[in-house]
Amino acid sequence: AKDYLENRGVSKEIAEMFCLGYAPNDGRWLRKFLESKNYSKEFLDNSGLFSSKNPEYSFFRNRLMFPIWDRNGKVVAFSARLLEGDGPKYINSPELISYKKGETLYAFHLAKKAMREKKACILCEGNMDVIAYHSAGITNAVAPMGTALTVEQLRLISSFVDTLILSLDTDEAGQKATFKDILMGRQIGLSVKVISLDGGKDPDEILQKFGKEKLTNCVNRAILDSDFLLSSLSKKYGLTTPEGKTNIALEFFKYIDVLQSDIQKESSLEQLANTLQVSLETVKSDYVNRESATKKLENRTTTEKKTAQITLNAELRAVLAVVSNIDFFPLMRGSLSADDFEDSLAKDMFITLEECYREDIVNYDSILLKLQNENLRNIVAQAVTSGEYSQNSEKTIKDSIKLIRLNSLKRRRESLMMTIRHLSMSDNNLENQQRLNTLLNEKMNIDTELKFIKDTSR
Repeated sequence: AKDYLENRGVSKEIAEMFCLGYAPNDGRWLRKFLESKNYSKEFLDNSGLFSSKNPEYSFFRNRLMFPIWDRNGKVVAFSARLLEGDGPKYINSPELISYKKGETLYAFHLAKKAMREKKACILCEGNMDVIAYHSAGITNAVAPMGTALTVEQLRLISSFVDTLILSLDTDEAGQKATFKDILMGRQIGLSVKVISLDGGKDPDEILQKFGKEKLTNCVNRAILDSDFLLSSLSKKYGLTTPEGKTNIALEFFKYIDVLQSDIQKESSLEQLANTLQVSLETVKSDYVNRESATKKLENRTTTEKKTAQITLNAELRAVLAVVSNIDFFPLMRGSLSADDFEDSLAKDMFITLEECYREDIVNYDSILLKLQNENLRNIVAQAVTSGEYSQNSEKTIKDSIKLIRLNSLKRRRESLMMTIRHLSMSDNNLENQQRLNTLLNEKMNIDTELKFIKDTSR
């Protein structure tokens, strides 16, 4: 645990501030220790510290431990990170009378003073992101407890601040979560900004690669939510076709709907018109008639999806195996991100699973409801009911995860090599040299991971 924290650049002072600890690998140790302190069997059985299937064994074993506090700084639960071996990367205490995931924010008691002073709260993806911000002296950072942001958590935040600053992952699932959180924040009257983490996938990586100043600059350069949405939607749909512009407008109208004042709505409609390079009158007309336009687009999309043929490739089979054995999804999400998938349907299914996981509704019915592609829903239903993926499921899923990650790393390495070759032939200025060094370090890390995967697959 100490080695892990040192490798992640977590100082002794920060580790002590967050009360980070270690759960021994001996599953019986904690029960024996607490019984020696005269804790009753009933109390221990209901503490959330022990396995429900085998109460003699600790729920947390060989993991880095993160205490979870209530808003007043009282420890009410734990989150734990896997240090080695297979299993979910993070596990959390089950919900208790004193601990409700949807009402708790990680490190809120440490952040609330700075939140009140700055009138702003940084919302992160997870525990290590919060610790990275606090390590950089940015102490108004908190995170939800492994689930999607809830109205209760936002109400807690809004009692201290005027502005919500989102710092979520840059993958597709993270982008979808950012869009939802923007709408929720605006609905309760908060101003919302979004941090762009240039040069890293999360705050921890930025801090380790570039230091505190770079992370601070990222926070200071956070952009308005409307700018973020229009930029993201323009990249997603493109500005070169009428269909692309229509998609952008219809998505952005959802944001305008939740704005609190007519002035905000008018300003946002003007911003949309400028982005699409059309008249304000045209945008206003489409906004008034948005329901009929949305139905037409949905009908066209449904028709296109119905005519598409689905080929069951290795990536799609891997996600179907997880849907059929849903307890393995924490293992998959701990090893892969949406960006690791090359197949668009497999990626969509993974994102759907991730959304269900964050909303704490990972079950067959919820997955089917969220899937938009009818053919894909039929394939999922057939896979689950046929029992095709029930045999050797654990080995199949683990092997598939390795294969998907291996192929993803190879694609990333190939892309890196092209960029490195280009930079090597460019001007040898300081900026290019720094970027080249960063890319070379990333390539070295990829090579190390590739070797590890290949070695462990023999």
